[in-house]
Amino acid sequence: MVILRFENKQVKSRTGYVDFENCEVLWIKGISGITQYEDEALFRLKNPSRLYLPEFCFMHYFQYEVALEETPDTCLLLCEEGVQKQIPLPDVTERIRDFALSETFQIRIFRWSFHETGTIAVTPETVAVRERVTMRISYRVGGEPIRTGGKVRILTPFSCWGEPCDKVEERFFPDTRTASLSVVQQPYPLSFRGTLYEITVTEGTLLPGDSFLLLHTSLQSRGILSQPYPQDAVYFLGWEDSSGQGIFNHIPLSRCGRVCVVAGPPARIRLAAQQLCRPDEALSLRLLTLDDWYNPTPFCGEISLSLFPVSSRQNALLQKIRVADGRGTAVWTAKDGGWEEGLYVLEASCPGLKTERLSLYISSDNDQKLYYGQLHAHSQVSDGTFSMEDYFSYGKEAGLLDFCALSDHDWELIEHPRNHSFGRLARLTELCNVYNEPGAYATLVGYEWMDQGAGHMNVYFRSDQNCEIYPGFISLLHEYPQCPHQKDILRQFEGRPDVLILPHLSHGFLWEEYDGRLQRAVEIYSMWGYSEETTACRPDIPGFLHYLAQGKRFAFLGGADSHHGMPGQTGLHSKYKMLCFREGLTAVYAPSLTRGNVFDAIRDYAAYATTGERILLKARLVPEGDSLRLFCAAGGTAPLSGVELIGNRGRCRLYPGDGKTPGCVIEDSIPRMRATEDAAEYYYLKVTQEDGEKAWLNLIL
Repeated sequence: MVILRFENKQVKSRTGYVDFENCEVLWIKGISGITQYEDEALFRLKNPSRLYLPEFCFMHYFQYEVALEETPDTCLLLCEEGVQKQIPLPDVTERIRDFALSETFQIRIFRWSFHETGTIAVTPETVAVRERVTMRISYRVGGEPIRTGGKVRILTPFSCWGEPCDKVEERFFPDTRTASLSVVQQPYPLSFRGTLYEITVTEGTLLPGDSFLLLHTSLQSRGILSQPYPQDAVYFLGWEDSSGQGIFNHIPLSRCGRVCVVAGPPARIRLAAQQLCRPDEALSLRLLTLDDWYNPTPFCGEISLSLFPVSSRQNALLQKIRVADGRGTAVWTAKDGGWEEGLYVLEASCPGLKTERLSLYISSDNDQKLYYGQLHAHSQVSDGTFSMEDYFSYGKEAGLLDFCALSDHDWELIEHPRNHSFGRLARLTELCNVYNEPGAYATLVGYEWMDQGAGHMNVYFRSDQNCEIYPGFISLLHEYPQCPHQKDILRQFEGRPDVLILPHLSHGFLWEEYDGRLQRAVEIYSMWGYSEETTACRPDIPGFLHYLAQGKRFAFLGGADSHHGMPGQTGLHSKYKMLCFREGLTAVYAPSLTRGNVFDAIRDYAAYATTGERILLKARLVPEGDSLRLFCAAGGTAPLSGVELIGNRGRCRLYPGDGKTPGCVIEDSIPRMRATEDAAEYYYLKVTQEDGEKAWLNLIL
């Protein structure tokens, strides 16, 4: 048996492949996952003797391994659009060689044999989120000596960790008498990763048992910051080239150092309550104690609750609840004759914890309820951190969300080798049904359709029936109908009232095709930023104002595109540092909490976006001849700096806040802004809090 390893040097070919001729292919697998290092997945290929080159670009592996039963005539055939190059197997040696067909097809191939690698250890073994810490990384050579020119590479965790800024030589301590070592620190080429250390044997040999110590820290700052969310095992990964020939063995996960990241001490409170109530209804709330980075953390003590009209605290209703595990509930029963109508503030406070507020609006015409949820995030199925089960559980128990959807990437759900057992959407649909609880927690079946050129869209289904995936710009196994362009996916679901296909402009989007029946909402905010001001995301791609001016009608959604798998966490920073905004939320108006009602609310434009805070908005805009009658009840979690009504000719009205009050009720008549040659008529509300948090509601006439 011969084992060959392939590395991508320059593979951009969409048609290139490698055929293995005159041999039996025992397996083809990806090793050392880029986003999940422990991944080693066997490929299930339509042609078991062919490796398609697009897999190098999109399957998220550092290397590919092919095991062959060779014959004297075994060879490799490199092919691209009719051009071929034959490589006899003896030409593939234990030294790395580059083989090329064109500028878009350049690949490295070498023979590989296993040897026992060294071991990475890290201390401390447990740190708190965002703790300033010095990580001591030690490496001990295994059974194979590392000769002159050999290297050890150590990769620190994801880029949400801090980065050292001192000279690496001042933090490097070899323990060997038989070799001279040098060390280089450099950013990892992939922006979502951490710091890469490369240690080279410049002279002599590192013998089994030799070691070195590396301090991953900033000496001037007395440490680096750990990641902002808890995780049981965060790995410091490694590769070893013992021969100096450039052939790296990845260090097995069992030999890699790992650290447990735990939540910090209690610092704040998360509140969740029904914010649109009728005068005769009881008011109930849930609360959860969090650390300073919005992670649930245990707390035992008494929390004081106050309920009062936004205009005055004088007649506040008070409660105290005892919290034993960081969780609590409370209920206020309606008084005789019911609650007085108007805007209220619910406040939770405790010594040592940040006071938290939530606004409620009580009115006899509240025939709809207000629900918050997350529609766009990823699990470990598509380069996220935690499992599908963890994702849905976290949204309900820790995020205190009302509804949730998991939007893993289309091609990874059906074509990534580690996910073959999921049966396309079968596993996701099954879990959605397990966690779906009408009246308490609604889960939607969905996925993210990916188009490399124009942008991405999320596909959602109203029920668990007829849920199909049509992959976008990549279809490696060639077993599924492919929809590489926007027009293809829209036509595939044309006439399906149970499907929504929603662009996320927050990461840039070119609207090449438009179907107003399927595309009823747009994600305007996520951890990428917000697309009202396009410089916040992609200045080269239009924001949502451009599409409103074109006359497109859509509700606004707030999302995440998070890859840490914790919907509703809403703290700053994700697994990847380029996701530098808070997780947003979508709010919907619905008569009750069910999967179908959440879907219908989005379809009927009854939804709005927030930057992660539960900012209450109830508004309507009614035409009255040449004027418009505006009603708006706005209530925040912090004092409001202002409410803006914005139209196709700019700002129509600014209702400034007083910097003290978290809410207001507005009734006004404004001149109507008719369409111009450059822009269709449109209006939307933007609420801004003193702390910078925002909400946007599109007022579709």
